[in-house]
Amino acid sequence: MQLAALGLVSYFEFLIDNFVHIPPTKIAAEIGDVPCAFHIMKSEFLECAPEELKRYGKLIRTFVRTLKPLYVSDHLARFNVHQMNLPIVAEYSYAKTDIDRLSARVGQWQEALGTQIFLENFPSRTTAFAAAQPEFLVALSAKSGCGILFDVSNAIVASVNGNVKLSDWIEVAKASPHFHVAGFRKVNGKSGWLLDSHDSVVTEDTFEFLSACLKATSVPESMTYERDANLNIEEIAADLRRFQRGCA
Repeated sequence: MQLAALGLVSYFEFLIDNFVHIPPTKIAAEIGDVPCAFHIMKSEFLECAPEELKRYGKLIRTFVRTLKPLYVSDHLARFNVHQMNLPIVAEYSYAKTDIDRLSARVGQWQEALGTQIFLENFPSRTTAFAAAQPEFLVALSAKSGCGILFDVSNAIVASVNGNVKLSDWIEVAKASPHFHVAGFRKVNGKSGWLLDSHDSVVTEDTFEFLSACLKATSVPESMTYERDANLNIEEIAADLRRFQRGCA
């Protein structure tokens, strides 16, 4: 709320999985007139049983009705393999032959939620699937009716780790009314491998790429700044002021 009082943020994004144990009316009373958005972390909507998907969708729908979020977003990623939980979230393969099956699954998830879902691009760790991601996201959005939540920083991470051309992401940016931006860092100080860490200031190349995206499209309806660790208010405020100047 301190950043809101400074006029640096105009809405909050909830990692809604962490709040489903709280009555939505209580959350509404706490945030007052400040708008919010939802980011779903653990729906596992590509893998979970249909009845479980309906149950979780029904739960989140109660929060959607009460809090009226600007958007509801999720991840196109794998959390399980052969019913075994993965230690870290894995990238999807983006096979074109899967587009119909995935589109149907996205449709089921949107129906369960009672609203459109915005899928976030993945911060690729390897070159295995990364190059196919931008085109696949745009195609899936067109076929299923879902939206895209464009994470500018994830695109840079994918470009370095997955050898994806940054220019390939411009069409994704054009299709996205909602953006994410965050800091990332080199793993163990090594060059050539980035971790989507959300624990540092936004890099100069991120600001430069964001500027290129904004030149190619209109200013997004929302831009969420993510900072999960090393919560230095002065650093965060400086980043937010720079975003405000860039989007003016």
